[in-house]
Amino acid sequence: MPRPLPKHRLEVEGEEQGETQEVWHDACDASGMSENALSEALMASTTPVVQLLRDMGEAEAAGTIETLCDQLDERERALHQLEKRHGKVKEKLAEAQEKVASSGNFRAQSTRWWWKGQRLQRQLQHERQARQWHERKPRHPP
Repeated sequence: MPRPLPKHRLEVEGEEQGETQEVWHDACDASGMSENALSEALMASTTPVVQLLRDMGEAEAAGTIETLCDQLDERERALHQLEKRHGKVKEKLAEAQEKVASSGNFRAQSTRWWWKGQRLQRQLQHERQARQWHERKPRHPP
């Protein structure tokens, strides 16, 4: 069962000087609204206004309102695409950070592999020299 919305008190000035009246109204609950609820409500409310302006012969004003609604719709679509892209980038960043965290210290690993490479190169060089020495050394005296 949903809990009741809180009531807020407003003081509204009356018709006479200094007269105030308390008005209680429900607070808006944004949890049940979609992301674009405000824009959707705005666009829905413009339809009768546009029709009224057209009936009054104000086609230019009606066209301006429709253009503004179209621009708002385009911006919201672009924002939605940016949010999706941002989410994907955040996921990639989290994956990369996880890989870095799991792999440990790259600098130490890099140094270790460099030294191992140096050791192997020295070993290879020593083996080449030994082979050359054995090839030059006569096996039997003449």
